[in-house]
Amino acid sequence: KDCFRALKSNWPWVIVVLGSMFYWLGNSTRTSSLIYYSRYYLEDESYVSILNALVLTQMIGVVAIPFLTKKLSKTGTMIFGLLVAAVGQVSLGLAGNHFYLIVGAWIVASMGTGIAVSMPFAMLSDTVDYGEYKNGVRASGFLTAVGSAAGLQIGTGLGDFTPLKLMQHFGYVANQKQTASSLMAMKFGFSYLPAIFFIVGALVMLLYVRFERQEETVLAELEKRRKEEK
Repeated sequence: KDCFRALKSNWPWVIVVLGSMFYWLGNSTRTSSLIYYSRYYLEDESYVSILNALVLTQMIGVVAIPFLTKKLSKTGTMIFGLLVAAVGQVSLGLAGNHFYLIVGAWIVASMGTGIAVSMPFAMLSDTVDYGEYKNGVRASGFLTAVGSAAGLQIGTGLGDFTPLKLMQHFGYVANQKQTASSLMAMKFGFSYLPAIFFIVGALVMLLYVRFERQEETVLAELEKRRKEEK
C-alpha cells in the first residue's frame, strides 16, 4: 500500500516507463522481423546470424554514455540514442538489398539502442526521489523493479506481436513465395515501424525535461526534511 502511494502524481516515473516501453517496442519489432526479412525479402537466411552478432555493437553506445551525459542531460542522452536508432532504421529501409549498406545501418541503429536501453535504469532512481518528495514514501525497489519490468514486458510483448500481424494482414503465408504486398509489409516492419516507435519514445521523453531540471530542488528539499527529522 505504501509503495503504491509513491506512484501518486509521480509523472516522471510514468514518462520514463512510457519512454522505455516505446524503446522496447521498436527494438523487439526490428529483431522479431529480422528472420522474415532475411528469409523472404533478402532471400538469404545466413544474414540473420550475422546481423544478430552485430547487435553487440550496442556496447559502443553504452561506452559512449558517460561522455554524452557530460555534454547532454540524461533526458537529452536518451533522446539522442532513440533518434540515432531511428536514423539507423530509416537507413535500413533505404538500403534495399545492398547487404553492406544494411550492415552499416544496422550498426548505427544498434549503437543508438545501446544508449537508449541503458538510460531508463539511471533515470528510474531519480523518480524514487520525486516519489518521496511528492508523497513522503521512498519505494526504491518497487519503483525501479516495476518500472523496468513494465516497459520491458509491455514493449517486447507488443513488439513481437505487431510485425507478424501486419504481415498477415498484407497476405503473408509461411514457407511460400510472398506477394509484393507482404514483402513491403516485412520491409516496413523491419525498418520504418521501429523508427516510428523510437521517434515516439523520443517525443515522450521531451516531457521529462522539466522534471530533470527540478532534481536539485527535490534533493535539497529531501535533505532538509531528513535534517529536520533528526
